[in-house]
Amino acid sequence: MSVFDHRLIQSHDYAIINPLQVDIGVWGGFHAKAAVPWVFRGQPELFPRLIDLNILSFERRVALVDLAEDWSQGHDHPMFSALLKSDEPRDQVVQHLARTMHVRRSGKDRVFRFHDPRVFRHLFWLFDPSQMNALLGPVDTWTWHTAADDWQSCARQGSAASMLHIRADQWPTLLRMEDINVVLTALADAMPSLASEEKLVRHIDDLLVESSHTWGMTAPDDRQLFAFQAIRFHPRIHAHPVLKTRLAQVRDGKQSYVGACADLDDAAMLQLAETATNYKDDP
Repeated sequence: MSVFDHRLIQSHDYAIINPLQVDIGVWGGFHAKAAVPWVFRGQPELFPRLIDLNILSFERRVALVDLAEDWSQGHDHPMFSALLKSDEPRDQVVQHLARTMHVRRSGKDRVFRFHDPRVFRHLFWLFDPSQMNALLGPVDTWTWHTAADDWQSCARQGSAASMLHIRADQWPTLLRMEDINVVLTALADAMPSLASEEKLVRHIDDLLVESSHTWGMTAPDDRQLFAFQAIRFHPRIHAHPVLKTRLAQVRDGKQSYVGACADLDDAAMLQLAETATNYKDDP
């Protein structure tokens, strides 16, 4: 993790902290306010905190920067989930965050944790511009930590709609975000030079869909392994008879895909990849 850039604090108005990742002992003295949807008001400990940077004295800002720098040296995730620029008062920003996090899906109350940079990074290719404007609301600029270990900013491109409306066709991908991120992390370890671009992320998502719809995989680790193999070794690796036989067993409910591939190490997979193009990829 790179050293935290103190200029980020100076150029932003608010900081978001995730109490599920950062202990209250770190941020408790900075008058952070919880952004809690009303329906989840009994569980404030699960929701992000907003620190108003503008009300901090110079000494407190320095202390916050020091904490962020120390944190960055000992953790794989940043102390701040995001840094925001906004001319609106803190309570209005908090209300927007809380309102936008609460979504209804299939008659149930759910939490849309868009403040998590692992989620926010994917919303650019999933949401259209009007949805992004609604997501940002009173926030002029949203800055988050990227997988490349730097900070990236997104500016609102126009007036914001009153509320964010997530389309029915977007929900399945949102629910696959965790799977997508697990695969991206595994690929980053196995293929450090592979760029995490929109095309790659969309391809991972398509493979996750294929693993479920074509081969009946329900376990996350099975779906993740399927997507990882196709990108790491060969796009048609699953057309090879060795894997096709195992996939059929998974589809028939005889075993998990992770179990079916337990005896295949990288060397074996690379050997299969050499002849993968010789086979049809029909299920």
